[in-house]
Amino acid sequence: MTTDQHNLASRIHVILQRALVEARNLASGRRCDQIFDLADIFEIIPKMLLHWEDANLDAIRRNLAHYQSKYQDTAYDYLAILNMDEHQFEEIYLSAGFAKSL
Repeated sequence: MTTDQHNLASRIHVILQRALVEARNLASGRRCDQIFDLADIFEIIPKMLLHWEDANLDAIRRNLAHYQSKYQDTAYDYLAILNMDEHQFEEIYLSAGFAKSL
């Protein structure tokens, strides 16, 4: 795995973790429709990671953009994490120990 692939995988792991936090927060507010849509977006990502193709990144980005657009007042900003440059991501997440084990 190249450094770029490892960094991308780390970003996607952080995004998946944030989606679980968002789902928990949405559940406490009984926002079932949004939880349903969130699960639809994220359920395919683990399989994509196991069978990675270059087109997967575009599909993930497109699905996240659609979800964030639909729930712009409440959705977490997953695209900001996905679109961070490598240095910024490492500074925010890896240096803080958030994703060191990834």
